[in-house]
Amino acid sequence: MKIFQHFGYFGPAVSRGNKQPGDLICYNAINGIGHVGIYIGNNRVIHAGSTATGIHTSVANYRSVNCVRRIVR
Repeated sequence: MKIFQHFGYFGPAVSRGNKQPGDLICYNAINGIGHVGIYIGNNRVIHAGSTATGIHTSVANYRSVNCVRRIVR
């Protein structure tokens, strides 16, 4: 999240139950955050899956969630 801070934005933590469209959902990996999706509502995220699947939507908890962040200025 430091790149956002560099440009005057910050990402306060948001509880999973209070997520809103536009919030970033950060997913776990073995060594920290491994993937990020954008919450679009109705328990769905849009994200880049792989070269085979491309950009698509998935249920928000399709992977283990690390945190939810709301980027604000």
